[in-house]
Amino acid sequence: MYVIALKMLFGDWLKYLGLIVGIAFASLLICQQASIFLGLTLQTGSFIRDTSQGDLWVMDPQVRFSQDSHPLRDTIVQQTRGVAGVEWAVPLYQAFTRGQLADGSRITLILVGLDDATLMGGPPLMEQGALTDLRRDRGVLIDAAKAAQNLYMKQGGGRELRVGDHLSINDNDAVVVGSYHARDSFFWDPVIYTTYSRALQWAPRERNLLSFVLVKVKPGADLDQVRRAIERKTG
Repeated sequence: MYVIALKMLFGDWLKYLGLIVGIAFASLLICQQASIFLGLTLQTGSFIRDTSQGDLWVMDPQVRFSQDSHPLRDTIVQQTRGVAGVEWAVPLYQAFTRGQLADGSRITLILVGLDDATLMGGPPLMEQGALTDLRRDRGVLIDAAKAAQNLYMKQGGGRELRVGDHLSINDNDAVVVGSYHARDSFFWDPVIYTTYSRALQWAPRERNLLSFVLVKVKPGADLDQVRRAIERKTG
């Protein structure tokens, strides 16, 4: 039976080559589409992996992805800290907003506000400056990789934003005090870090501005039990 099958396969070389080429092309398409899907999936969660200090993220139940902001009440932070098994809980602000470079170029950016006291949730790898430089007056951190792409001043010689430069965020003056490296993100807008209190001052006025609460679970505590306790207490 195998001999007959091989004779039928190799009997017509034109059909045989067409079959091989068709199978190879189909395999290429399968591998290509799978790699695109995997790459986009990894990029979609890049901000979460860069913000790995917490074990749990407290958020509105309607949040669909990490850049989908549904603001919470400020009291959620204190309520979360009062749950048994929670070692610490800190606020995190994140939202799309508008900015303007010194030469007048307008940009859309993602503003991230870190807890003033601990600076938990900051970028994983600094290139220039230190994370604590955010405590300087009007200080912000920029993505070193995206500075040449998105934070590019077209006038005045044309160059990317650098440490020491000024930019405007919602008509508020900001000073670049450092730069960092982050994973490739699905969103091409530059991510700019500052402190939580400063981010609230620069953000458009809303009743609630808290985006997420980062939670660290105490050693030995059951993660799922703590999650359910937070959900019962905060909703």
